[in-house]
Amino acid sequence: MASENIEIDKKENMVAVTVDPKIFPLDTIVSAAYVFIDDAYVVITGDPNQQVVVKLKGKQKCDLVELGRNFNNELVNYEFYAIQTARTMPIRTAIVQRAFFTQASKAVDSEAEKARVPKKEPSYLDDPYNIAKPYKEKVKKDERGKKRGK
Repeated sequence: MASENIEIDKKENMVAVTVDPKIFPLDTIVSAAYVFIDDAYVVITGDPNQQVVVKLKGKQKCDLVELGRNFNNELVNYEFYAIQTARTMPIRTAIVQRAFFTQASKAVDSEAEKARVPKKEPSYLDDPYNIAKPYKEKVKKDERGKKRGK
């Protein structure tokens, strides 16, 4: 036995599900219909303020009653998701704000630390690797290859 919002056309292999947009908004209807695009051709018609009809035409032979009932279940699923998303929005916003605040605070602290500790500007005269000395001054050898002391 079909549900009161499901009409079946076995000849066309199609089920029409009537949806009240006061219960399920259009974005919920479209989200639920999207789930079925692999298995059925989807047509959404009607007045979004009065009554929306979703027609699902199976791409292959299928149980049309089950297809209609699964669509009704997806409507509930996506509406529940929308309700939960709206309900938890303040919490998610607070978490994201806290994460950004924490990172911004660390960046400000790092910049303040850099400002407090003056660094010596590097100069072309600095020679940390001792490469500016001539080779003969670095290593003094006699003719036999032994190092000589100064």
